[in-house]
Amino acid sequence: MLAEDGDEEAEQCRALQLEELELVAAAFPEAEPRDDGRGFSVRLEDSGLHLSVGFPRGYPARAPPTPTVLPSDELSVAVRSAPQRRLSAAAVELHEEGGGDECSALQLLLAAPDLLEEVLGEPEPEPEPEPAAAAAQKDENEDEDEGLRVVLVRFDHIKAPLARKVIASLASDLRLGGICRPGKPGLVCAEGTPSSLSSFESELRRQLGTCTRTMGCWGPDNHHFQSISVVGQVEGGVGEGARERRFQGFLDVETETLMHACHLFARAGLEGLFFEGCGLDPDWAVPADTGGPDPYLKPRGGTKMKKSNKRLH
Repeated sequence: MLAEDGDEEAEQCRALQLEELELVAAAFPEAEPRDDGRGFSVRLEDSGLHLSVGFPRGYPARAPPTPTVLPSDELSVAVRSAPQRRLSAAAVELHEEGGGDECSALQLLLAAPDLLEEVLGEPEPEPEPEPAAAAAQKDENEDEDEGLRVVLVRFDHIKAPLARKVIASLASDLRLGGICRPGKPGLVCAEGTPSSLSSFESELRRQLGTCTRTMGCWGPDNHHFQSISVVGQVEGGVGEGARERRFQGFLDVETETLMHACHLFARAGLEGLFFEGCGLDPDWAVPADTGGPDPYLKPRGGTKMKKSNKRLH
């Protein structure tokens, strides 16, 4: 009986979600539905923010919609954080007001201009640019104060261009060096100060922990979360006093297999970290190059949902 009740609730929630997608398409013709029909993304003209709104399991009966301010070249992590917090809080407030009997994502979109005006306000004046030498000295001082650390983060998969852009954007904002190896599994090796790496890990889980087809997952409809875990770390840099960085930038490198990424770690003196974190046999021969394309990264077609005002089934 409980299972039947749960199935009935799921069907009711899905019907309400589909109705809301029609209303969103009518009010915001530029909105793009997700491939699995469980949310949409839209650019808010007044603020210029690109917003993704997801329909989690149990929405609207037991959960609010999940808004996410997507990364862009114009917005740093710090600038996105304030609107993200305000929209997330508003989503919860609107859901509680509705009592779980009605969808609230469209209400959130309609209220977004006023909500964002509260938190964005007047733009802050840009600081005067520092001379290159002074900026470099400042970076060195931060490294000396905190020290350096390298972490290896393993994902179930990294595929979608948006997910790869998020990773690169976070690394740039937090002044991290390292490597992103997209594929299944995905690897991210990042080097920086402990505080920067802590922020990096937190943002990775917040922005990429929800796995939908639009982010690159081709699994079943109920596969909405992926594991993101730190599988190894190394303290200190290289050179005198272990204060020099191994990586001078952050690279996105496609490799045929995990082993085809090993030589990139070996160049940075991190071969041991690679084998330990990946669980591979260190006696295996290390390929000298990245190999051919990873079959998992090949685009697949046939699941793009067409936009229309008809009910989606």
